[in-house]
Amino acid sequence: MKELEQSEVTNLNAYRQVFNNIIMELGTVAILQKDLDARRMNAENALDENRKGQQDLLKSLEEKYGVGELDLDRGLFIPMETSNEEVADVDADVDAEEETVEEEVES
Repeated sequence: MKELEQSEVTNLNAYRQVFNNIIMELGTVAILQKDLDARRMNAENALDENRKGQQDLLKSLEEKYGVGELDLDRGLFIPMETSNEEVADVDADVDAEEETVEEEVES
C-alpha cells in the first residue's frame, strides 16, 4: 500500500466537494422546477377558465343583443346590420353626453 501525497489528497477532496455542490444544486433546481411546473399549471388553468368565462359572456351578450360588435371603450353594442350613419349618430350622442358631463363637472 502506498500513501498519497498531500497535494493529491487535497485535489481529490476539492473535486469531491465540487461534485457534492453540483448534486446539491441539481436537487435545488429539481425542486424549483417542480414549483415552476405547478405555477405553470395553475396559470394555464386560470387562462382556460378566463377564456371559457369570456366565451360564455360573449354568448350571453349575443343572445341578449344579437350579432354585432362591441366597443368596450364607449360601452356600446353595434348591431351587425347597423349602417355607418347610425354609428355616426351614436358617436355624436356619446360626444354630446360627454360634453354635458364635462360642463356639469366644471360648474
